[in-house]
Amino acid sequence: MPKAKRRKVDNFKDIAGAFRGVPLLVIRRIVYLLSITDKKSMRCLSSWFYEMLTLELRSDFDTLTVPMIGCDNYDDIFTTIVTAMERPMGHLFKLRLEFCSNFHQLLTQGCTYLLDPHCVFNQLATLSLSFPDLQDQNQVQNEFSIKHIVENLIAKCGHNLVSLSLGDLSMSYDNCLQLPEMPLISNLCLSKVDGASAMAIIKSTNRDNIKELSLDQVYFAALEIIDLSLPFRNIKCLRLKKLNEGAALTLIRACREHITELYLTDFIFTYNDIQDLKIPNLDLLSLEKINGPAVVYLLRAFKETVTKLELKGDMVHPYIFHIEIPAALRYLSLSNMSGYSASTFIKTSKDTLTKLVLDNINFTNVFFGRSFKLNNLKSLETDSVKKTKALFFVRESKNLTKLRIDDTIYSSSEVVFKRNSLLVEANSKSTQTPSWWK
Repeated sequence: MPKAKRRKVDNFKDIAGAFRGVPLLVIRRIVYLLSITDKKSMRCLSSWFYEMLTLELRSDFDTLTVPMIGCDNYDDIFTTIVTAMERPMGHLFKLRLEFCSNFHQLLTQGCTYLLDPHCVFNQLATLSLSFPDLQDQNQVQNEFSIKHIVENLIAKCGHNLVSLSLGDLSMSYDNCLQLPEMPLISNLCLSKVDGASAMAIIKSTNRDNIKELSLDQVYFAALEIIDLSLPFRNIKCLRLKKLNEGAALTLIRACREHITELYLTDFIFTYNDIQDLKIPNLDLLSLEKINGPAVVYLLRAFKETVTKLELKGDMVHPYIFHIEIPAALRYLSLSNMSGYSASTFIKTSKDTLTKLVLDNINFTNVFFGRSFKLNNLKSLETDSVKKTKALFFVRESKNLTKLRIDDTIYSSSEVVFKRNSLLVEANSKSTQTPSWWK
């Protein structure tokens, strides 16, 4: 029985098709007659429809952002807030609270509106609150205290929130946040928040719904660390920065059965801390400002699963000979390290790498050897790397199709042409230094 022929779909690749030639006034009339549900569906057809409808229906689809609330821009800010409240769609809406020196005027005029019972955020799915310039929360003694603002704003939209970001908030122990349940939260980001408030926020969420958790400079007390040991059953991404080591290790162990991405910044771990640490599904590991021995231990612990590795800073230079690179490494990102350390990582993983990202690497006096090849490399990105060295990687990567050198992006055909030119120069019998090496 002959095999059925595959139906040709070449004519259907461009879904926008003939719409590109339709006059704009006609498109506007068609869109005007559509319901909001049909507009959403039409916008998702292709990138062309997405851009066109976003531009023509800014009141419905354009992202509204309130960068800050100060003492001199109430009218513009609250006009934006009212617009967001009246929209039929629940799009990204970021609200940043920044207290100014005349905070009494801000609280009595601005927050009165925000906390009014008639001000309801039914469509708000993403909320970001930050208090970057307020050094002493105790100076706010009226009913519109920071605690009152945070609690009431979250009470208005907590039942619909999918993403919550809270920063620069330090409450006294006896003034802990009292929050409603936020069952839909899947993305939680806390930065410079006291441990008691952080635990109050975590407890108000459904741990089984959290997929991404980010904690930056949050100090947990001993009793709070115990509460962190409860499992997060669906978490995929864990970002930890400058926590006390006990809290960080407790969180990692609570999430280890499920996370696929782990970002660690500014920690000092000992061998005893991580010798039994196993994360069976870990795919991406990012390390920054980690003590050298810990980097060695972590790479050794996850060498069987990690396929993407990001290293920032020259953490391993004295321990470079003890490094064990993951066997199936496909993506490697190196930044702010010596050329010697970077070259060691590249040489060790050269047979499996498909993408290489280099940032601020000095390869001066670094020799890769005549047999060095990156046969599987398909994408190369460099920033603050000497162009001659970037072109060296281009020359030695026969399957390279994507290239970015600083701010210049090359098409696949330009990459092939440039590589062939470099090969011709390298194979020429001229005794002069090749132009690509100058």
